[in-house]
Amino acid sequence: MFWARNPHLWKLDWNVQLLAIVYCGVVISALVYWLQTWCIGKKGPVLAAMFSPLILVIVGIFSAIVFAERLYLGSLIGALLIVFGLYCVLWGKKDTEKPCTSRRGYDDDKILDIPVDNSYHDGSHQN
Repeated sequence: MFWARNPHLWKLDWNVQLLAIVYCGVVISALVYWLQTWCIGKKGPVLAAMFSPLILVIVGIFSAIVFAERLYLGSLIGALLIVFGLYCVLWGKKDTEKPCTSRRGYDDDKILDIPVDNSYHDGSHQN
């Protein structure tokens, strides 16, 4: 609005650029949400959340290759730290997914009756 004050420049025409924007906004976003939902259903929310930082690394590499943008040493070190952290969390999550073979804990097929003594609440309890 500051640089293009001419209202004619803001007019949207039906062309390939608008079609690409709508396609990315609708189809690609729907595909991403569906894949995230599927991933959360299969492996849990940690796995899906850990790939969000990896997207930044992929975008940085893609922009350096396609758009010839500069990659700085700090960006590369940050990308390596993101990938290292990602794999550390995934490695830690792998150890928590081992199936429990012991029968200690809850028994789903048994009902535990807990008697409730109301004598404390009705005033009949004497010290």
